[in-house]
Amino acid sequence: MCTHYTGGGSPNEIVITVIFKQGALEKRLTHVQSQTMPTLRLTGSATSVNALTKHINGYADWLNAKGNAPQYVQKATRNCRKVCLDLGWLTPEDINEDDMLAYLAALKEQRRAAKTRNHYRDSLCGWCAWMKRKGIIERNPIELVPKARVTDKVEYAVPTKDQVDALIEVARSDKRKKDRWLVYMLAAGTGLRLEEIRQLTVAMWRGGDEPRFEMPADI
Repeated sequence: MCTHYTGGGSPNEIVITVIFKQGALEKRLTHVQSQTMPTLRLTGSATSVNALTKHINGYADWLNAKGNAPQYVQKATRNCRKVCLDLGWLTPEDINEDDMLAYLAALKEQRRAAKTRNHYRDSLCGWCAWMKRKGIIERNPIELVPKARVTDKVEYAVPTKDQVDALIEVARSDKRKKDRWLVYMLAAGTGLRLEEIRQLTVAMWRGGDEPRFEMPADI
């Protein structure tokens, strides 16, 4: 199993392509989906981000020119697209601290970690700082949004490949766990978090010679 990142079919989409060698995955994807819980999603129009796309793309070009890692650029711009989409911001003038504060509060209600909320805040703040330098906006409203306090840092042990393989095998042989082993395999092989795995749908699955998921940018 391996993962690579490519541009999507539209400026608003980042495609995360996951290649699987287990033939059973495609036929059992429906069962995995039935075992995951739906998540609370904020509302937004599919066209909300379009007017801001050129500015997000310009920011991505600037980050790339600075030599930032591709994964960082993809994450930062994906966060910007998602927030704009969820909040329905249509123009740079729509961006404001009150909406962002409410958005972060909603993420907290969803039990999203402080570190995750700060990632969204920092992505938007960096983008707005770039737009301010370019003269697109007069001020950076996200500067006024405070960061969430990160407390009680926990050091997580990173399992070895043998430990992960053993976990998957034990879950696979335990009939009580049903298809949980597929969730473990997805997490270990793709780096997706549980919240992201929960949002996978059968419609995102692409079969053929290179079986994969195509995930929209708002996940």
